[in-house]
Amino acid sequence: ATCRRAWGPEFGGGCGLLLHSTLAVDPSGTGEVLGLAYQKLFVRSEKPEAETRTKRQTRWRESQIWPESVREAGPPPSASRWIHVGDRGCDNFEFYAQCRTTGTDFLVRVAQDRRAALGHEAQESTGLLLQLARQLPAAGKKTLTLRTRPKRKAREAQLSVAWAQMTVFPPWLNREAIDPLPVWV
Repeated sequence: ATCRRAWGPEFGGGCGLLLHSTLAVDPSGTGEVLGLAYQKLFVRSEKPEAETRTKRQTRWRESQIWPESVREAGPPPSASRWIHVGDRGCDNFEFYAQCRTTGTDFLVRVAQDRRAALGHEAQESTGLLLQLARQLPAAGKKTLTLRTRPKRKAREAQLSVAWAQMTVFPPWLNREAIDPLPVWV
């Protein structure tokens, strides 16, 4: 497969290598890196034209890097707790299911506005995750001063913090194979 242009012309227009690392970090406040739990080097590839859903499911996809890293790191030893922290790229049910299988927790920045409902015992969706989260009452607020960025002036923003138990429902295509997921949002 050909690779997607990972770098612009200022870098020669070539294809870049990507490195996914799962670090073990001491949570006691020091932030000391204890070591690597998993690491994979890969090249981003183009999606084949006219690819069917069945064919897509059989080839390795970049989205599989997160569940793969959870599986390879394995379950935590007794009296330990592992929390996989991820960016928007790992917001997928394969990752969540693998965390559930290995008995690990996760903290993810949401990318998909999934079907959801308030409470851990919900049996069906009552709305979308972000819509429900934005309706929660703020438990605290803080004003942040944001710096100047390209095409954006410095400004102040209001940060509101809220949380609640929710149930997130799997995508329609996987709703039979994956159970709803009780989470804190």
